[in-house]
Amino acid sequence: MKNLKQIIKEEISRAVAGDRALVSVDGHSVDCDLALTDAQRMYGMMGRKSMGANEGMFFVFPQPAQQSFWMRDTHVPLDVIFADETGRVLNVEQGHPMSEYRMLSKGPAKFVLEVPMGWCRQKRVGPGSIIRF
Repeated sequence: MKNLKQIIKEEISRAVAGDRALVSVDGHSVDCDLALTDAQRMYGMMGRKSMGANEGMFFVFPQPAQQSFWMRDTHVPLDVIFADETGRVLNVEQGHPMSEYRMLSKGPAKFVLEVPMGWCRQKRVGPGSIIRF
């Protein structure tokens, strides 16, 4: 029988080596790692040292809810895009490396997309923009 440490280690390994998909925001493509499981969503971008200009991580939650993100153990500055169940962007927050400040969705969010900080400003993405996948 596996102990808790073994199970967590296996889940984190799966989270790091997860699936990828192309996600679009207002027609701008982002090559994303997918965070579909609890372990993948919990691990997120932790430990990564870099991210390409059009790369990101796309979090999918089982149901819309208030989402809260922080940047603990995350070295890459990020734009954090919260979207409702239709893919409509609710709000965009800026995540600063290693910060424990909690970024909250402004309404029930089913999806969260993390991209390099400044990407949203450059692409003119904000509340009302649409995420498609």
